[in-house]
Amino acid sequence: MDKQGKILWVDDEIDLLQSYFIFLADKGYEVEKTTNGIDAIELINNNQFDIIFLDENMPGLSGLDTLSQIKQSKPNLPIVMITKSEAENIMDLAIGKQIADFLTKPVNPSQILLVLKKHLHQNAIVKEQTNSAYSSEFIQINNQISEADSDEDFFELYKQLTYWDLRLDQTQNELYNILLSQKEEANFAFSKYISKNYLSWFTSPDSRPTMSPDIFKKHIFPLLDGGDKVFLIVIDNFRYDQWKMVQQLLEEFYTIEKEILY
Repeated sequence: MDKQGKILWVDDEIDLLQSYFIFLADKGYEVEKTTNGIDAIELINNNQFDIIFLDENMPGLSGLDTLSQIKQSKPNLPIVMITKSEAENIMDLAIGKQIADFLTKPVNPSQILLVLKKHLHQNAIVKEQTNSAYSSEFIQINNQISEADSDEDFFELYKQLTYWDLRLDQTQNELYNILLSQKEEANFAFSKYISKNYLSWFTSPDSRPTMSPDIFKKHIFPLLDGGDKVFLIVIDNFRYDQWKMVQQLLEEFYTIEKEILY
């Protein structure tokens, strides 16, 4: 079995945890063990570990003090604090010292495995799931490209392609080149749609999709007429995928109520 990662487990009652270590070994993890904070710090300074499971309540150097010293030398090393106490102040102190996760005894093996997947294997799992999801929707997207015949069809297609563009790009996915080919096909289909309808939109402006000259009439003036306060920001050449990235930042401070493409 391939090695899944190297763990250091620090607990003054280490002999009581043998069932966990057998479970982790069966899953492919290498576990090194120590019973105190001082030895843990020495091991961490002289070895490479992928993650630390650290008991909070130990004699001598406490778990929180051990955590502080580890973070000084290995600030990016994920540390999972394990404690018998559910006291809120202990949790606050541990979180304030930038722990990766928090487990309360008695710990279930499935909880341990979940923590490991989250902090050691998340990127690989997300990539695998993204591969599967995009592959299952590939034919559906092709059908959307060939059947799109209205502005709403192309808006929905563009949203779908943008969604997968961001997901595949974030996971550095090998399927990204296939998506680029689909985007080229969609651009070609959209160009044909524009060529077919563009002139008619000027002779029948009431039936055309929203265009730049229509923005104020359709979306700004009705708000002003209703007494709403409007703050308008104009960004030239602002693509939908760029907006989705900015949206993540804005949602921390604002509620996005409506999204309009034109």
